[in-house]
Amino acid sequence: MTPLPITPDRARRDLRWILEHSPIVRDHTHDGARWIGQACIGALRDGYAGAIDVIPDALLEPALKQRRSGRYFEALLVALIQSDHRLELVAHDLQVQDAQRTIGAFDLLVRTEASEPVTHLELAFKQYLYRGGDPTDPKYWVGPRGRDRLDLKTLHMHSHQLRLGASEPGRKALESMGIGAVAPHALMAGRLFIHRDDFKAKQRPALPQNCSDAPQLGWWCAENEIDGLIATDASWRALPPNYAVAPLNAEDCGVLPIPDWQAVQQRVADGNPCLVAEIHGGVESNRGWIVANSVT
Repeated sequence: MTPLPITPDRARRDLRWILEHSPIVRDHTHDGARWIGQACIGALRDGYAGAIDVIPDALLEPALKQRRSGRYFEALLVALIQSDHRLELVAHDLQVQDAQRTIGAFDLLVRTEASEPVTHLELAFKQYLYRGGDPTDPKYWVGPRGRDRLDLKTLHMHSHQLRLGASEPGRKALESMGIGAVAPHALMAGRLFIHRDDFKAKQRPALPQNCSDAPQLGWWCAENEIDGLIATDASWRALPPNYAVAPLNAEDCGVLPIPDWQAVQQRVADGNPCLVAEIHGGVESNRGWIVANSVT
């Protein structure tokens, strides 16, 4: 679905949602890297929530132009950091090269009032569906297209992204910015999705190891289950990638399209999953992914 414009007010609501809800991965330390979980998000909320309302529109402008949920999420965090005098954004998306080949990038390098070491923050906004099997095993939580997996993403962040500062090319990139050692941190925000039948029955499965106790949950169904959605008394809105964060309010509902279910079914069958919001009383009550039968 074609992304739609985001207003500064919508961006502020998305940023507040991020700070007020548990990320997917809980607060823990692994191989010297700190995963930012519910406790840290709470500290961010307490420290910066008041600053969200006064973030200048100009700082939000890069986020408003983003069309992918991950890049949008990253740009929101950049705006928050830039708006707070206690933080200095040293670098954003600092590329790391080895023999003229790009091998990675530092998402964010942030200096706090404590000055040293600089915080290296890796960010991810992800959406994973539980498709059966042992729910405590992250390999059974997959992306809407059936390719990305929770276990593979966390492994990549552990083994590559968070270790970038310890690599020789990474150290050279840091030195070019006048930075020595960095403290690696990771934040994976987003939602987990269970089958719609279980969602309606409020039957939440066990969660994977290192997941937050209370992640935000949605539902999923397969393309051959669309008739069950149409039969409800709800109204629906199709969500583009840059509307993947906070629930819709009445203003959002007024600009987002009502799904053409026949077109949605064809689009999903062609391998393009569709995120939809269920609307009651003019606002979102829940949301879910419609995915290809082959993903299930």
